[in-house]
Amino acid sequence: MRARRLRFSPSACIMEATPNNQQRRTNMFLYNSMLRYRSGLAKKVALLVLLALNYSSPFAFATSAQNDRITRFSLPENGDIVGQLRTVYTRQEDTLIDIAKHYGLGYEAIRAANPDVDAWLPGEGTAVALPNMHLLPDSPRMGIVVNVAEMRLYYYPLEKQQNTAVVEVYAISIGRGDWNTPLTETKVVTKIEDPVWFPPQSIRDEHAAKGKSLPLRVPAGPNNPLGKYVIQLDLPGYFIHGTDKSFGIGMQVTHGCMRMYPEDIKSLTFNVPNGTSVKILNQRFKAGWMQDDLYLEVHPPLDSSKISAEQQNFKQEQLAQQMTKTLIRATEERADYQIDWDRVELARKEARGVPVLVGKKLISKMADSRQAANH
Repeated sequence: MRARRLRFSPSACIMEATPNNQQRRTNMFLYNSMLRYRSGLAKKVALLVLLALNYSSPFAFATSAQNDRITRFSLPENGDIVGQLRTVYTRQEDTLIDIAKHYGLGYEAIRAANPDVDAWLPGEGTAVALPNMHLLPDSPRMGIVVNVAEMRLYYYPLEKQQNTAVVEVYAISIGRGDWNTPLTETKVVTKIEDPVWFPPQSIRDEHAAKGKSLPLRVPAGPNNPLGKYVIQLDLPGYFIHGTDKSFGIGMQVTHGCMRMYPEDIKSLTFNVPNGTSVKILNQRFKAGWMQDDLYLEVHPPLDSSKISAEQQNFKQEQLAQQMTKTLIRATEERADYQIDWDRVELARKEARGVPVLVGKKLISKMADSRQAANH
């Protein structure tokens, strides 16, 4: 698939600040309840139309500079967090979808990270937080791990980079409505370049109900919804694939497949070997450590109208229990820590999708005494 030629200004969204402590706190708490209003077919359709119009804008980013699009992170030897939050500043004509695509982020993720920023008219010099700090899913760090709750794919290559284990993190789109992405364990069967798509009857019927005709066979090319590359799974009817429209990445818009940015699926296709394990899970709550600090990451609930009954979010009291169990699993091997339960509750209510500091290592009285003696 040939990339559309769009104007790219290197000055757009490139002004990056090294945040001080106050800015870091601002980045972590720039989120509120916008995603509670995601439901509703009409609103979703309107959003996709706006995204499509924006993708045709001359100000949309055509490609990303390698040092801006960060997808590979070194795995910590003793810890669970990779990456860091960053802040960039907009030009008058930028939109959040421009910035998300430029930095390889999902739309819902960057929207949740910047609820006070107008998605379509952020204005000149507006600070935009980039959610590039991730708690790794509670799963063996091997193969491909997909967490539908955050709409991200984690790939743990077997080969180390300069003797350091790494993880690659990608934004993905997942299934909508009755087309939910299944929670399962499978593996990569094969990889295809320039795929031909044979739409299943169910999808053809859906198009027909809207008065549209879908052929039995869609040839490879720029109008193929699978994009340039496909990773076929040992799961009939489900793929990890590219797209002919990049504006819906990081949303619940597919028929169950996992859709990626064209440059991301290309990289994954050429790097992941056949036989690689694939685990698809739904972890809305993640907890883990960075040195001696305990972090909690809570994601907004998936649109309840777009997931199966088994995947629907628990009621409030059940959510609290699930979150507590997540914290217990993360801390069961540590006894010298203290959890700030007010921060935990705030993280649960706000569901910002980024790691939030909720606990610290306790300093023993003996250590306090030695420290005082040294002074």
